[in-house]
Formats: sequence, structure tokens, C-alpha cells
Amino acid sequence: MKTFRLFAMITLLAGSLALPAHMAAADAAPKSVLQVRVVAPFVFDAIREDDIKDTLFFRVRDALETKHRGLEVKQVDGGKADAKAPVLTLSLVNWRVTHMGDIECRFAAEYSSADGKRSLGMFEGTTSSLLRSRAFIGTDFERAAEEAGRRLGEALSKQGLI
Repeated sequence: MKTFRLFAMITLLAGSLALPAHMAAADAAPKSVLQVRVVAPFVFDAIREDDIKDTLFFRVRDALETKHRGLEVKQVDGGKADAKAPVLTLSLVNWRVTHMGDIECRFAAEYSSADGKRSLGMFEGTTSSLLRSRAFIGTDFERAAEEAGRRLGEALSKQGLI
């Protein structure tokens, strides 16, 4: 009986030591990289403009990386883009509360790679905040951007770009 317990403990120990090596091998798999540049309409407050760009990037990045696990999405500012990886430019058209109380996020997307530029069209996400408290308005804006990001991810997949 003691031999059986000893064998069971050795087996569990060996299995637990092999698990991190297996997980490290899975993490070491090369990821494809997509660089994203966000262009927002002019705002008089430069800090607010950066916040808008960052928030839109993070919501779209989360939507893309959730759907495409092997994709690494990086933010690009100005001319810092790596020439080897494709660049996705998001031009924010509007991100607002409509007169009906819906939150709308709309942007145009353009994909640039070594093969050239390709316009992907307009993408829109809408969430309803009519019956919700104003305390949730920030999360409603984020949900609208994530919905638009999911639609963008579907378009990129259909065209074989990611």
C-alpha cells in the first residue's frame, strides 16, 4: 500500500513539473502582429483626444484578441510603425449618444501592408442606454466600441487578412 501511495505521489509530482514546460511551449508559439493606429477628430483638449484614442484602441484590441487568440495587437503612434507588420488605421467618425439615447461608435478602417493599402469600410457598434442610469454611460461607450471591433475582426477574417 505504501508503494502505491509513493508511486501516485511521484506520478503527480512528475505531471506537475511537466505542465509548466508544456504551457511555456504553447506561449512560445509565434504570434502574428497587427499594428493599430487610431485617428480621432480634432478636440480642443489634447489630453481628452489621447484618452479617446487609447480607449478606442483598447476596446478594439480586446475584441480582436478575444476572437483571434494567436494575434498580438499593438498601438502605433505617429511614424513608429514596424515596416514588417501590417498597420490597421482606424479613423473615428463619431462616438456619441444619439437623440434616441443609444451609444454609437463608428469608424473607418484601412489595412496597409507590404502589398499595399486596402479600405475595409465603415464599422459601427451601437448599445442602448435609454433605460440605464448615467452611472453606466462609460461602460456603454466601451460596449459600443467592442461591438464595432468585433465586426471589424469578422471583416478581417473574411478577407483573410488575419
